[in-house]
Amino acid sequence: MIMKKLILAALFLPTLAIAEDTDFEICQSYSIYAETIMDGRQNGTDMAVLYELVKDDKVMSTIVMSAYDTSRFTTQDYKTKAISDFKNKWFLACIQSK
Repeated sequence: MIMKKLILAALFLPTLAIAEDTDFEICQSYSIYAETIMDGRQNGTDMAVLYELVKDDKVMSTIVMSAYDTSRFTTQDYKTKAISDFKNKWFLACIQSK
């Protein structure tokens, strides 16, 4: 399931660069991507798999590296919190940069 999400997210990447979305929509897209990446991280997906999908996009590859700088948790509650916190961190960083 995680791999399906990642492939869909990778297919969506080019639209971030060419779409005339609002800052909110762009940041929301990044935060959803960050959520998917952290979900993969927390559930044991290898970093190389995720990085390969986004290696040509500086922001996305930074999100992957940041996710793997974060601890991997064993309980579902901690995993859920880590995923939510990571998603919100990237949304906040994006909005603040606009």
